[in-house]
Amino acid sequence: MAGIIVKAQSFNATYQYDANGNRTLAQVTFVSLKSVKLDQEGKEISPSDSFGSCIVRLYPNPTSSDLLIEINGVTPADFSAQGNSIKIMNLNGQIVFETTKVMSLNPVDLSQIAQGTYILQFTIHSKSKTYKIVKN
Repeated sequence: MAGIIVKAQSFNATYQYDANGNRTLAQVTFVSLKSVKLDQEGKEISPSDSFGSCIVRLYPNPTSSDLLIEINGVTPADFSAQGNSIKIMNLNGQIVFETTKVMSLNPVDLSQIAQGTYILQFTIHSKSKTYKIVKN
């Protein structure tokens, strides 16, 4: 079931009813739309982002508990290099998660942190990239 769908980010719904309470009109206006890629199981995946030979995907984002950080395009030796890290910080700069054990698949349990917006900083090969993640 892999493919692309269009997802409503926000919409307005208007309903009209007759005197007996029966709905006679349902009108939905989509205010904001985005296209979403689906994997083979029909789950939403985030767009890939690459820097250098490294391709990073974060999903699901937003999340309510687990975030998966997928890293492709690097060798096993690259994962064991000094200075690699994954950090998640709140908007005040406080680190809420940190690891130097960077692998091709990095599950992160965010169930114990408060809802809000966070910054994920990913460092490999002494190059850093930041991403916005949202905890529902």
